[in-house]
Amino acid sequence: MSMVRLDLTERVAWITLDRPPLNVLNIEMLTELESVLTEVRQNREASVAVLSGAGEKAFSAGVDVAEHKPETLEQMLKAFHNVARKLVRLPQATVAAVDGVALGGALELVNVCDIPVASVRSRFGYPEIQLATFPPVAIVTLSTICGRTAACDLVLTGEMVSSADALRAGLVSRVFADNEYEGSLRELVAGLSAKSPAVLRLTAQT
Repeated sequence: MSMVRLDLTERVAWITLDRPPLNVLNIEMLTELESVLTEVRQNREASVAVLSGAGEKAFSAGVDVAEHKPETLEQMLKAFHNVARKLVRLPQATVAAVDGVALGGALELVNVCDIPVASVRSRFGYPEIQLATFPPVAIVTLSTICGRTAACDLVLTGEMVSSADALRAGLVSRVFADNEYEGSLRELVAGLSAKSPAVLRLTAQT
Protein backbone atom coordinates (compact mmCIF):
# COMPACT_ATOMS: atom_id res chain seq x y z
CA MET A 1 0.00 0.00 0.00
CA SER A 2 1.34 3.41 -0.99
CA MET A 3 2.55 5.65 1.85
CA VAL A 4 2.91 8.73 -0.36
CA ARG A 5 0.04 9.99 -2.49
CA LEU A 6 0.49 12.17 -5.56
CA ASP A 7 -2.47 14.05 -7.00
CA LEU A 8 -1.92 16.24 -10.05
CA THR A 9 -4.39 19.02 -10.74
CA GLU A 10 -4.01 22.09 -12.91
CA ARG A 11 -0.40 23.22 -12.40
CA VAL A 12 -0.29 21.76 -8.86
CA ALA A 13 1.31 18.56 -7.55
CA TRP A 14 -0.28 17.62 -4.20
CA ILE A 15 2.08 15.29 -2.31
CA THR A 16 0.61 13.68 0.81
CA LEU A 17 2.48 11.69 3.45
CA ASP A 18 0.08 8.90 4.37
CA ARG A 19 1.30 6.53 7.07
CA PRO A 20 -1.20 6.66 9.95
CA PRO A 21 -1.37 7.67 12.67
CA LEU A 22 1.56 10.13 12.65
CA ASN A 23 3.06 9.74 9.15
CA VAL A 24 6.40 8.66 10.62
CA LEU A 25 9.09 8.51 7.92
CA ASN A 26 10.70 5.11 7.54
CA ILE A 27 13.17 4.04 4.87
CA GLU A 28 10.48 2.56 2.62
CA MET A 29 8.39 5.72 2.82
CA LEU A 30 11.37 8.00 2.17
CA THR A 31 12.32 5.92 -0.86
CA GLU A 32 8.77 6.23 -2.15
CA LEU A 33 8.78 9.97 -1.49
CA GLU A 34 12.02 10.34 -3.44
CA SER A 35 10.40 8.58 -6.42
CA VAL A 36 7.37 10.86 -6.22
CA LEU A 37 9.60 13.94 -6.12
CA THR A 38 11.43 12.66 -9.20
CA GLU A 39 8.08 12.31 -10.98
CA VAL A 40 7.07 15.83 -9.93
CA ARG A 41 10.39 17.25 -11.10
CA GLN A 42 9.80 15.78 -14.56
CA ASN A 43 6.27 17.18 -14.78
CA ARG A 44 6.40 20.27 -16.99
CA GLU A 45 2.78 21.23 -16.30
CA ALA A 46 3.05 21.62 -12.53
CA SER A 47 4.45 24.93 -11.32
CA VAL A 48 3.60 24.39 -7.63
CA ALA A 49 4.23 21.39 -5.36
CA VAL A 50 2.44 21.07 -2.01
CA LEU A 51 3.76 18.70 0.67
CA SER A 52 1.33 17.79 3.46
CA GLY A 53 0.44 15.01 5.87
CA ALA A 54 -2.70 12.88 5.93
CA GLY A 55 -4.98 12.92 8.96
CA GLU A 56 -5.60 15.44 11.70
CA LYS A 57 -2.74 14.60 14.06
CA ALA A 58 0.45 15.26 12.16
CA PHE A 59 2.25 16.57 9.14
CA SER A 60 4.79 13.99 10.31
CA ALA A 61 6.31 13.08 13.67
CA GLY A 62 9.72 12.68 12.01
CA VAL A 63 11.87 9.74 11.04
CA ASP A 64 11.29 6.27 12.45
CA VAL A 65 13.32 5.85 15.65
CA ALA A 66 13.15 2.07 15.17
CA GLU A 67 15.41 2.44 12.13
CA HIS A 68 18.01 4.49 14.02
CA LYS A 69 20.09 1.41 14.73
CA PRO A 70 23.53 0.39 13.44
CA GLU A 71 22.31 -1.97 10.75
CA THR A 72 19.92 0.53 9.13
CA LEU A 73 21.22 3.97 10.15
CA GLU A 74 23.35 4.55 7.05
CA GLN A 75 20.48 3.56 4.77
CA MET A 76 18.08 5.79 6.71
CA LEU A 77 20.37 8.83 6.52
CA LYS A 78 20.98 8.29 2.81
CA ALA A 79 17.26 8.00 2.09
CA PHE A 80 16.49 11.12 4.14
CA HIS A 81 19.19 13.26 2.55
CA ASN A 82 18.14 12.12 -0.93
CA VAL A 83 14.63 13.41 -0.22
CA ALA A 84 15.89 16.70 1.22
CA ARG A 85 18.08 17.30 -1.83
CA LYS A 86 15.23 16.45 -4.21
CA LEU A 87 12.95 18.92 -2.42
CA VAL A 88 15.55 21.69 -2.59
CA ARG A 89 16.13 21.07 -6.29
CA LEU A 90 12.50 20.88 -7.39
CA PRO A 91 11.87 23.42 -10.17
CA GLN A 92 8.38 24.05 -8.80
CA ALA A 93 7.58 26.51 -6.03
CA THR A 94 7.20 24.34 -2.92
CA VAL A 95 4.62 24.77 -0.17
CA ALA A 96 4.86 22.83 3.10
CA ALA A 97 1.36 22.57 4.57
CA VAL A 98 1.51 21.67 8.27
CA ASP A 99 -1.64 20.68 10.16
CA GLY A 100 -0.65 18.98 13.40
CA VAL A 101 2.85 18.19 14.63
CA ALA A 102 5.99 18.55 12.53
CA LEU A 103 8.97 17.10 14.35
CA GLY A 104 12.61 16.32 13.70
CA GLY A 105 13.36 15.20 10.18
CA ALA A 106 9.86 16.12 9.03
CA LEU A 107 10.38 19.69 10.21
CA GLU A 108 13.69 19.72 8.35
CA LEU A 109 11.76 18.94 5.16
CA VAL A 110 9.45 21.85 5.98
CA ASN A 111 12.55 24.04 6.39
CA VAL A 112 13.71 23.45 2.81
CA CYS A 113 10.34 24.32 1.23
CA ASP A 114 9.80 27.80 -0.21
CA ILE A 115 6.57 28.67 1.62
CA PRO A 116 5.85 26.81 4.88
CA VAL A 117 2.37 27.39 6.31
CA ALA A 118 0.50 25.94 9.27
CA SER A 119 -2.77 25.70 11.16
CA VAL A 120 -3.02 27.35 14.57
CA ARG A 121 -3.05 23.99 16.35
CA SER A 122 0.23 22.87 14.79
CA ARG A 123 3.32 22.27 16.92
CA PHE A 124 6.97 22.17 15.91
CA GLY A 125 10.22 20.86 17.32
CA TYR A 126 13.58 19.18 16.89
CA PRO A 127 13.58 16.50 19.63
CA GLU A 128 16.72 14.76 18.36
CA ILE A 129 18.86 15.93 21.27
CA GLN A 130 16.62 13.93 23.62
CA LEU A 131 17.82 10.84 21.71
CA ALA A 132 21.50 11.88 21.79
CA THR A 133 21.54 12.87 18.13
CA PHE A 134 21.04 16.07 16.10
CA PRO A 135 19.07 17.32 13.06
CA PRO A 136 21.68 17.52 10.27
CA VAL A 137 19.68 19.55 7.75
CA ALA A 138 18.49 22.01 10.40
CA ILE A 139 22.07 22.55 11.54
CA VAL A 140 22.79 23.88 8.03
CA THR A 141 19.58 25.77 7.29
CA LEU A 142 18.14 27.00 10.57
CA SER A 143 20.49 29.91 11.28
CA THR A 144 19.58 31.40 7.91
CA ILE A 145 15.88 30.94 8.60
CA CYS A 146 15.59 32.27 12.14
CA GLY A 147 19.03 33.46 13.24
CA ARG A 148 21.70 31.73 15.30
CA THR A 149 20.20 32.45 18.73
CA ALA A 150 16.75 31.07 17.92
CA ALA A 151 18.30 28.15 16.03
CA CYS A 152 20.44 27.17 19.02
CA ASP A 153 17.45 27.43 21.35
CA LEU A 154 15.34 25.14 19.17
CA VAL A 155 18.01 22.52 18.52
CA LEU A 156 19.74 22.46 21.92
CA THR A 157 16.60 22.36 24.07
CA GLY A 158 14.57 20.06 21.83
CA GLU A 159 11.43 21.82 23.05
CA MET A 160 8.23 21.99 21.03
CA VAL A 161 6.91 25.41 20.03
CA SER A 162 3.47 26.66 19.05
CA SER A 163 2.45 27.87 15.62
CA ALA A 164 2.61 31.45 16.91
CA ASP A 165 6.19 30.95 18.08
CA ALA A 166 7.04 29.22 14.80
CA LEU A 167 5.68 32.22 12.90
CA ARG A 168 7.73 34.64 14.98
CA ALA A 169 10.86 32.53 14.48
CA GLY A 170 10.32 32.27 10.72
CA LEU A 171 9.75 28.51 10.67
CA VAL A 172 6.47 29.23 8.88
CA SER A 173 5.40 32.23 6.82
CA ARG A 174 1.65 32.07 7.52
CA VAL A 175 -0.65 30.60 10.17
CA PHE A 176 -4.28 29.88 9.29
CA ALA A 177 -7.18 29.49 11.71
CA ASP A 178 -7.97 25.81 12.22
CA ASN A 179 -11.47 26.09 10.76
CA GLU A 180 -10.15 28.05 7.76
CA TYR A 181 -6.97 26.08 7.18
CA GLU A 182 -8.01 24.03 4.16
CA GLY A 183 -9.67 26.93 2.37
CA SER A 184 -6.81 29.33 3.09
CA LEU A 185 -4.26 26.80 1.88
CA ARG A 186 -6.12 26.23 -1.37
CA GLU A 187 -6.51 29.97 -1.87
CA LEU A 188 -2.76 30.44 -1.45
CA VAL A 189 -1.95 27.60 -3.84
CA ALA A 190 -4.48 28.83 -6.41
CA GLY A 191 -2.87 32.25 -6.32
CA LEU A 192 0.58 30.78 -6.88
CA SER A 193 -0.51 28.46 -9.68
CA ALA A 194 -2.24 31.35 -11.49
CA LYS A 195 1.08 33.12 -11.94
CA SER A 196 3.38 32.69 -14.94
CA PRO A 197 4.74 29.12 -14.68
CA ALA A 198 8.06 30.10 -16.25
CA VAL A 199 8.61 33.05 -13.91
CA LEU A 200 7.41 31.07 -10.88
CA ARG A 201 9.87 28.26 -11.62
CA LEU A 202 12.71 30.70 -12.26
CA THR A 203 12.04 32.62 -9.06
CA ALA A 204 11.72 29.46 -6.96
CA GLN A 205 15.12 28.24 -8.16
CA THR A 206 16.99 31.48 -7.37
